Amino acid sequence: MARIPGRALHLGLAVVLGLAVVGGPGGCADSAAPAAGGPAAPRPAVLPATAPASPEPRGTTAPPAPPAVPLSRTDLSGRGRGWRQLPEPGGRAEPPWPSAMRQCVLYDPAEYPAQGQRTGARRHAYAHGDRRVSVVVERFRHGWGQRSLADVRAVVDACVRYEYTDRDDDFLESHRIVAERFCAQDSVLVETVRIQPPTTRVRWTAVVRHGDQVATVSGMGVPEREVRRLAALVASRLR
Repeated sequence: MARIPGRALHLGLAVVLGLAVVGGPGGCADSAAPAAGGPAAPRPAVLPATAPASPEPRGTTAPPAPPAVPLSRTDLSGRGRGWRQLPEPGGRAEPPWPSAMRQCVLYDPAEYPAQGQRTGARRHAYAHGDRRVSVVVERFRHGWGQRSLADVRAVVDACVRYEYTDRDDDFLESHRIVAERFCAQDSVLVETVRIQPPTTRVRWTAVVRHGDQVATVSGMGVPEREVRRLAALVASRLR
């Protein structure tokens, strides 16, 4: 891989850390990004890497299925004009974990057990030129939705920055949590920067939880504020 100048790498990976205000169980706080140069608030403690204290009680009802259409084309910017829905790659019945980082050498699926407790998932993806938006809604067994958010935090910590090279790809990628607990019962906002000379691409990913349903909204070529808006909309439908 071509050597990337230290100053260019420093600028490409610059990120502002902040803690947003909790917005309540059903809604989200103001989606404005933290002001650049302001003091960074402390991160909330990450849940311990343990399974829920007890299994789902017998006789209880499983969490409701994810919304059939968690995000529609008309929810997107411009009321959906110019956007088109994309087919699921490979015709998968269910999408994989959207936070998986299989190209990171430190990624080990066994360290993120919530995926083994997933009972259903749906995905919708949309494109408008070079812009991309996707949403994955996952349903977990009782108590495992909370652990799923802990797994997201853990994988970002494990794969903060890594280089990947093969026949087709050669890039440096970084991941940073830039906001937490800004929406629904729990939430995480992640900035991903991929440096693949001569281009640098930024992707925003918001993960929100309501009970044992977790939604992941990602946007490429769209601003952070738009990803937060869509995440708030999806969170309001996790009932």
